[in-house]
Amino acid sequence: HWDGAAWTTVGNPLRNQRWTALYGVDAASADDVWAVGQGSAGPVAIHWDGARWRATTIPGSLGVGAGLFSVAVIGPADAWAVGHVSNGDAPLLEHWDGATWTRVTPAALTGLSTPYGVSAASSQDVWVAVSASAQDVMLHWNGTAWKATPVPVGSAGPTRVRDVTSLPSGSTFAVGHVDSRRTFAIDRCVAA
Repeated sequence: HWDGAAWTTVGNPLRNQRWTALYGVDAASADDVWAVGQGSAGPVAIHWDGARWRATTIPGSLGVGAGLFSVAVIGPADAWAVGHVSNGDAPLLEHWDGATWTRVTPAALTGLSTPYGVSAASSQDVWVAVSASAQDVMLHWNGTAWKATPVPVGSAGPTRVRDVTSLPSGSTFAVGHVDSRRTFAIDRCVAA
């Protein structure tokens, strides 16, 4: 935790679990923070309520190696987390409704691999950066439906999107690398 002057290590409910790592964090406020990652038993998610961290359960049998890489918090009853199932065999998209995490499997995820990043400007403006074998895609949730948009392929090869961030103005920025390991950025991908 950063208090304005220094970083302090804060105890969390996963600190004594072997083979556990946290990969993503986001906050809607100082008392509504989520962190997600991967443990030996599958995906992990912990919540900060302003006083302490509490672990929550990701339901379902997701297989060894399943984990979450990124989380976007809109409010106490609205958060999204993304990752993969069973060592990357399938994408994992989870939604928090204030009481439980629920797996979401939109048709737009069919044939895709691992979502690496998620960002939300609002409940009707959620973006997910998803890996695919031939061409990565950006998934967009408009509050009603998911739509997949392919990421442009550059002259150096397929682009690999790894993170995304959204602004309330409608601007969305994504970053990653080209297969040749050169970095790239996509600027102003505006939702239709």
